[in-house]
Amino acid sequence: MILRVSETTVTEQLTSGWDSFAQSQKVGARASAYVSQPAHARLAGTLAASLLPQAFGHLPEEVIEAIGQHDSGWSAPDLAALEMAPGDAPISFLDVPSTRATRAWRRSIREAQQRSSLQAVLISRHFCLLSPHDGDPAHELFTREEIEVREPIERACGLQEQELDRYTAALGFCDLVSLLMCSGIAGDFELPVAHPAHPQARNAPRTACRLRHGAVGFDGPMLTAGVTLSVGIWARGPSGSIGNDRCTWIAE
Repeated sequence: MILRVSETTVTEQLTSGWDSFAQSQKVGARASAYVSQPAHARLAGTLAASLLPQAFGHLPEEVIEAIGQHDSGWSAPDLAALEMAPGDAPISFLDVPSTRATRAWRRSIREAQQRSSLQAVLISRHFCLLSPHDGDPAHELFTREEIEVREPIERACGLQEQELDRYTAALGFCDLVSLLMCSGIAGDFELPVAHPAHPQARNAPRTACRLRHGAVGFDGPMLTAGVTLSVGIWARGPSGSIGNDRCTWIAE
């Protein structure tokens, strides 16, 4: 689950995209709304479909679908969390125990495998990059098993490593932009034009993502101007009840 805060005053200071998102998830029970992981992924897919070729080159429909479905394994736990609210406030996915997180990652990858091997490869790569190198047994087991299963499939898929890297980078980039949008924060955020968790991201070109009330833009050619982007949210009412709502942005 992604915790959503009421949009804050926009500042002109450029801040790290990931650090800003992580900080936004510390609101706990004070969250004004929630966005499910699958809904966030669908927004990431819409972003991918709206990217200009200057960003990551041409993205095949299969890759865009993978980006839009990359968090499908979170459907059941997020639904369960919403059903328990408002009594038990949903928690951010950043605070989910590693055993539950890796279980959702595996479900996402296996569901992707039913669509295509390429989608499973990309989503496996994505979560292996996100899996912390923190000595946690669940994280270590997940990464080890996924690499062992994935590498033969990558060799057989007929795509060059450079293409797989490009598609994975697009997934990670759209994932982070969507997370920022879903969090409800506003401002200027620095992002690598790469998968943010890849070691090479530190040397990748940077772009500034501008999030304002109802608008999203970048300091270079990234998104098709005028495209409408939206995500379904679960908003808290005055009595603490939770109901459906929707947030919309126009690409600048």
